[in-house]
Amino acid sequence: FLVTISSRGDYTFDMAFFAETVSKFIRTLKLKKVVLVGHSMGAQVAMTLALREPDIAKALILLAPAGFETFTPENKVWFSSFMQPQIVKATPVAQIEANFNVNFHGNKLPEDARFMLEDRLKMREDSVEYDYYCRMIPKCVLGMLEQPVYDSLNQIHLPTLIFFGEQDLLIPNRLLHPGSTPRQVGESGQARIPGSQLVMLPNCGNFVPWECASIIVTGK
Repeated sequence: FLVTISSRGDYTFDMAFFAETVSKFIRTLKLKKVVLVGHSMGAQVAMTLALREPDIAKALILLAPAGFETFTPENKVWFSSFMQPQIVKATPVAQIEANFNVNFHGNKLPEDARFMLEDRLKMREDSVEYDYYCRMIPKCVLGMLEQPVYDSLNQIHLPTLIFFGEQDLLIPNRLLHPGSTPRQVGESGQARIPGSQLVMLPNCGNFVPWECASIIVTGK
C-alpha cells in the first residue's frame, strides 16, 4: 500500500483522492478515533474526510485551512488559466523563492526554513521527478476548487480547533478578494462548524505549523 501511494501513478490529486488515501492509511494501521490535523490544502483534505467518514476521527485541528475561502465560477476560470503544468515548469528561480516567501510572516522565508526552497530547486535537476511535480500541482489546486467543502461545514460534528495567522498572505487570495482579511475568512468558516473554536495568531503567516508551532502544541 505505501509503495503504491508513493509511486508516480496517474492519480487525480483532488480532495477525494487524498481523503481516501488518508482513510486507507488509518485503516491499514488499524487506528481508532484519530485526531485529524491538516495545514492549508491538508486541512481541506481533513474536512473532506470528516464529511465522508464522520466516525473516523474524534477531533479536527485545522491550520490556515483552505476550504473556508469561497470562489466563483469566474475565479475558477482565472485559476485554471495559469495553473497549467507547462507554466509551473517554466517558473523562474526568483519566482519560486517569492512563492516560498509569501507563505511566511513578513513575506520572508526564515533562515531555518530555507531548506524547503533548496529542496525544491534540487528537484528541478531531476527532469522526471520535476515533470511529475509540475503535473501534480495544478491538479491539487483545481481539485480544491472543484471539490469545495464550505457549504457542507455545518455537517461536521467534531470538536474542531482552527488556527489562522493574522498576517496570512495567501488566504484570502489578495488578487481575487482584496477587501477580505484572514480573520474574516477564519470567522466565516468557524461560524459554520458547530462548536468550533478559532484562534488568531499574531505575527504569523500561512505556514502556522512552522512559525507558531509552540503555540499550537502548548497553547502558549
